[in-house]
Amino acid sequence: MKVAKEKHLEANLPGTLLLLLNYFNEGVDQMFHMVDETCLPSEVDCTKLLRTPCIIVCGSSPVTAEHFMISVDQIIVNGSITNFSDALLLMFGPYYCLNISYPATQGTTLEFLQR
Repeated sequence: MKVAKEKHLEANLPGTLLLLLNYFNEGVDQMFHMVDETCLPSEVDCTKLLRTPCIIVCGSSPVTAEHFMISVDQIIVNGSITNFSDALLLMFGPYYCLNISYPATQGTTLEFLQR
């Protein structure tokens, strides 16, 4: 949180989401894919991405990251997101637009956020 405040980042939303994932015993790696903070969309190994919508975090933690990407079906659909709240909203979009079911490994957290 201290690092996020120094960089003028909002740490409450990503911190709360990490707490929810932990509370519901759901893996962080199912919602987030971590890459180097200088990674470009063309440099991401898409074969390691989930088929369900996920947030690619450019950095070591969603709390301190300054850049995010969204992938759906192992394809990066948006590679230039600058804040976590936009990344989270854009991750939910494909679930509704493409009628994708929440994965069992993170369904409780996503249902909680939806409501």
